[in-house]
Amino acid sequence: MRQIIYFLVVLGLAVVIGLFLAHVPAFVLLEVGRFSVAVPLWLLLIFLFILAVVLMLLRRIVRRVLIVPQKLKNNLEILRQRQKMRKKIDAIEAGIKRVAKAQP
Repeated sequence: MRQIIYFLVVLGLAVVIGLFLAHVPAFVLLEVGRFSVAVPLWLLLIFLFILAVVLMLLRRIVRRVLIVPQKLKNNLEILRQRQKMRKKIDAIEAGIKRVAKAQP
């Protein structure tokens, strides 16, 4: 439900911005050293939106990749604990069998 509301808000903002930009020809001048480019504002907004989406996806990927070693470490620790528990259970079972053999 929240996603639908967010989508409608973004859609409404896009319509308002689109109507505004249709009547106001706005350009943004980007300069880096001797290099300069005049870009329409709507194109710059689209580029910034795409850049934000790409950065969010990259952040998610990096977070998932960084979680993998921690999960492997946890799984190895669980495996070691299970092996220790199995050895203890085997020792208990061997003790029970010795006691059962000793009783006539």
